[in-house]
Amino acid sequence: MNIELDTSSLKSLESKFATVDTNKFFIMGLTEAGKRVAKQYEHDIPKDTGAGAAGIVQEAGNGQITVRTKQDYLKYVVTGTKPHFPPIKSIEPWATRHGINPFALQKSIGKKGTKKNDFIKKVYDVSMPEAVKGFDNAMNALVTAMVRS
Repeated sequence: MNIELDTSSLKSLESKFATVDTNKFFIMGLTEAGKRVAKQYEHDIPKDTGAGAAGIVQEAGNGQITVRTKQDYLKYVVTGTKPHFPPIKSIEPWATRHGINPFALQKSIGKKGTKKNDFIKKVYDVSMPEAVKGFDNAMNALVTAMVRS
């Protein structure tokens, strides 16, 4: 479940701005964009125990920033599942919190699978304009620094 912002097309500009530490501004832009995506991710992630939102991390490198969660189970939330019979031990805490008989839940998942909840698409659609604004702010700061140098 990664959301990646690709800035490779902006790298060609870097050589033109040798007098200013452009890397600092690229990192600043990526970090700001990542914060905005992470904020939306945290807002839209399905909440039950809060573990998914608590596991959100940002990783920057190679001209991109990745916002993801450390919780592997969320891939099944996003894609849904085919019918299967999960172990009662795995679903009992969730079922109990929601007042559902775990055996009935297991039977239902065995017949129907689980419905997908593609919250990642919503995060992407909503956060990209904000992420671009964050990166834009950093590029404006770069231009200002270049004008002053």
